Amino acid sequence: MTVSYILDSSTSTVGSFLRILFRWRGSVWKSVLVEVIVWIVLYYIVFSIYRFSLDTIQQKMFESIGRHIDIRLHLLPLTFMLGFFVTIVVDRWKNIFQNIGFIDSAAFYINTYIRGDETEINNQRRTLLRYLCLTQVLVLRDISVPVRKRFPNLDSLVDSGLLKKNERELLENIPSVGFNNYWIPINWIFVICYRLRLCGNIVADMLMNAILNEVKVFKE
Repeated sequence: MTVSYILDSSTSTVGSFLRILFRWRGSVWKSVLVEVIVWIVLYYIVFSIYRFSLDTIQQKMFESIGRHIDIRLHLLPLTFMLGFFVTIVVDRWKNIFQNIGFIDSAAFYINTYIRGDETEINNQRRTLLRYLCLTQVLVLRDISVPVRKRFPNLDSLVDSGLLKKNERELLENIPSVGFNNYWIPINWIFVICYRLRLCGNIVADMLMNAILNEVKVFKE
């Protein structure tokens, strides 16, 4: 969850800067705490071994190894390695962001290509968008701890309005064949679009294919 600093940084004063700097929730201190503790523990382990376990000759040998490594350190392409590491990290987060599904494009197609102002047709549009959101939640429940806590079971999806009771029963009664049930709401979307095409609310096959292609892009 995003931590907001807007109120703390609303005025430019020394106090506001210090409040943000030493804020624990969402801070750099909190994110690197484990690594700092591990580094300090390892440092003092090496320090204790050097001071209390090694004799004079071994200490000189240890210092000689340290100087040798320090002299040869410039031979390692640290800049190249750091750039390579940063590229990997940036690409990883970029790919994660690109793999997040957004319903905006599919919503525009659904709203534009499905004709009719009747209550039933409007409900069908809302149902299609609800199924898109349901698909995303079903996926994120298995890869995101906050989403799993927010929606621990299918009953929580019913309570939130993303799933109806009869739809929950359908999800629960589908036999498990080694695959997850993420595809089921997508299949419902295809069925509804086909029915709307037969009823004439989608006036051409090309328009129905455009909607379904956007849904496929969202799924992928």
